[in-house]
Amino acid sequence: MVHVAIDDLPLIWSQFINFQKQLLRALQGSGPATGDAASAATDGTLATAAMAPAVLGTPGLVQQLILGHLTLLDKLRLRATCSALRHASPAWFAQATVVVKLTGAAGAALATWLRQHSGKLTFLELPMYCGFAATGDVASLWQLTALRRLRLGYWRCDGSWRGMAALRQLQHLELYLDRRGMIMHNGRRPYQDLSASLSALTCLTFLKLELETSDNVSPPLPAGDAVCYQHLQPLGRLQRLRLVNTGGGADVAAALPSLTALTHLHCTAPPGAAPVDWQHLGWAAELQELTLDHCYIRRLPGALSSLAALTSLRIINDNLSGLEPLSALHQLQELELIRCRLAAVPDQLSALTALTWLSLGYNRSLVGGGWEHLLPLTRLRTLRLEDVPLPAGVHPEVVEKLPAAERVQLLAAAARAGAATAVF
Repeated sequence: MVHVAIDDLPLIWSQFINFQKQLLRALQGSGPATGDAASAATDGTLATAAMAPAVLGTPGLVQQLILGHLTLLDKLRLRATCSALRHASPAWFAQATVVVKLTGAAGAALATWLRQHSGKLTFLELPMYCGFAATGDVASLWQLTALRRLRLGYWRCDGSWRGMAALRQLQHLELYLDRRGMIMHNGRRPYQDLSASLSALTCLTFLKLELETSDNVSPPLPAGDAVCYQHLQPLGRLQRLRLVNTGGGADVAAALPSLTALTHLHCTAPPGAAPVDWQHLGWAAELQELTLDHCYIRRLPGALSSLAALTSLRIINDNLSGLEPLSALHQLQELELIRCRLAAVPDQLSALTALTWLSLGYNRSLVGGGWEHLLPLTRLRTLRLEDVPLPAGVHPEVVEKLPAAERVQLLAAAARAGAATAVF
């Protein structure tokens, strides 16, 4: 807070106006000049440069007024051209985003830069497969204790991932793990201790851990490295959780009573996971979006019907036979039942009158009819039926009777039935 006497305001305001005019003229340029005009302009620029450290380097009302009228680009130009201001200028930027393009030999330089700014960085995003990642120097990030957001793409840590527990202010964490780096390195598993460090990050509201899988035979994380329920239980502030091949559905389901703030949940279980009882879903009363992929559900849990805030539901790669809880989700707007081995269109769909998006793709056994259950869906705008046996499995009149049919996309990539994509 700056305190200024009333009698001083006219003088301060006059200084501010004069200095701002000279400063902007110096930063932006005033066009070509010749003779005396050029000499005067040069003298004015030099005078402005001489004043800059005294005025902008000293906290006060004049400094606040001037900086408040400068654009971010002007501030960066001024800092770059006036070396006397470089120590004072960091205070001008409440938050800055730095984009660094790394070369293969930039790892050591970046590590040094990070150490110099360890108390200031709040947001750091490092891309996949950069030179710094290849050195295994990710452990040097644990000194960045002011971080609130961290995103790492396919990194290796030669040290211990347990050091990540020092980032206690972290609110947003995204880690993309590389299945090609699953081999032992220096006698250690590449993601050893990673999951154990999560339980200390109690400020997290967003957590995404994805193990890259380009096929269906990619090895899962070793049992000792996967995310377990005891790692998730302390994260009571989590609102968004996405685990892809990094934790089993059983562990996620067991942690749900502690994750009552969740609004978005995506769980892709690794190959070979055991069937899961998702009755604990009832604890996630705020859940708005739910995706369960390879979670071996078999029957939708009854607790699903109590999720009054749920507007998006995706069940993928399962063998569903019990869909009774669906009919209670009247507020559902998006529904995907993909690769669920459905034999017919579920009759529960007729109760979901708020649906605008429906996908029944890749249910290759869907030959038992039931398409009349789509008729009450008056708000439906997108219908996806990739690799569903068409046209024999869909009577054309049913699609034509769908309200606003001209805006319903029937995506039928049914190569076996010879059907083409149709847009109505």
